[in-house]
Amino acid sequence: MTSMQYARSTSTYSIPSSSIVEDAIRSTLIYADVFDFPLTVDEIYRYLIGLDASRNEIKAQLNERLLPGGRVMRRGGYFMLPGRGIIGDRRESREYAAKQMQGRAIRFGRWISHLPFIRMVALTGSLAALNHRSKEDFDYFIITEQGYLWLARGFILLLNRFVSNGRSNLCPNYLISENNLALAERDLYTAQELVRMILISGEETYARLRDENRWADKFLPNASGPPQAPLRSNSRRKPLQILLEPLLKSPIGRRMEAWEMQRKIAKLSELDNFGDEVGLSADQCKGHFDGHRARTMEAYAKKLADYV
Repeated sequence: MTSMQYARSTSTYSIPSSSIVEDAIRSTLIYADVFDFPLTVDEIYRYLIGLDASRNEIKAQLNERLLPGGRVMRRGGYFMLPGRGIIGDRRESREYAAKQMQGRAIRFGRWISHLPFIRMVALTGSLAALNHRSKEDFDYFIITEQGYLWLARGFILLLNRFVSNGRSNLCPNYLISENNLALAERDLYTAQELVRMILISGEETYARLRDENRWADKFLPNASGPPQAPLRSNSRRKPLQILLEPLLKSPIGRRMEAWEMQRKIAKLSELDNFGDEVGLSADQCKGHFDGHRARTMEAYAKKLADYV
């Protein structure tokens, strides 16, 4: 596997004032509180909103101002908003449950990476954030070869028929093609999803994805690269891809792609919860039917008004 470098913002660094660091820390904890999730110092550093501050600056503000002033509280190694100690008590159990399921989700993600036209696989959602609650839906962000996104999605859903056991469910809820790496939504929620995803396969493609979305540095300047070292994978084409892709890159295969795209777009467009967060085209299948992004940002705005 080729070792990749993930660039951070090249802006000149200057030491921010105490009040700016304090506000950034509280904003970061407020966003995490939307998901009932306290943060460690390292997590506050990585996901610090809108500010490139150091770990030492963050620790100093926590220990010298925020904790003594009662504007933040701590449970063990976790920090949270005042009066929210219950989420600190819950974190370890949720993290433990998430780690138990992550192994299966990553294994299935590796299987997905062997399917035709798949160029990158990453785990997203609550499992990637180690904030599991109850459902065993394994959410994936997928990048495919241009021109074959809907066939690739069909292969993933076919795989799901074999691995789904009534509890676990493979959810390829965000697919884009290699020529469509610049994400349309450019907000804090999308930046958080981008930098939190756990890369399973396709490190070079992931590096291109991050480079095409450098706007996320404005929201999360400390979060360069994936949250953990990329899992070891072979960037060469897999046997199933070598066997099937040439056969599908034919007039018949292209007609199959067009038919599958038209059929699925028509079917998905009829769903009652089809909304602004859904995106369906030749280069995108964004199946966000539950309005989670809008609800998250509304909750974050309300908490900001309540706590800041």
